[in-house]
Amino acid sequence: MSKNNNELTCKYCGSDNVVKKKQAGYATLLSIFLLGLPLPLFKKSYYCFDCEKEWKDNKTR
Repeated sequence: MSKNNNELTCKYCGSDNVVKKKQAGYATLLSIFLLGLPLPLFKKSYYCFDCEKEWKDNKTR
């Protein structure tokens, strides 16, 4: 996946028809059950509409 000019591309097919997703992880759901309120712990992933693949960006910033 390359990020030139803030443009996302699919690392599988090279398409630019990609969206960044935020999903609640298990820690968020667990905090709701244990504490009664959600802690904002989301996992970030990307989804390509052309090849229908989903992946996580493992780069640390």
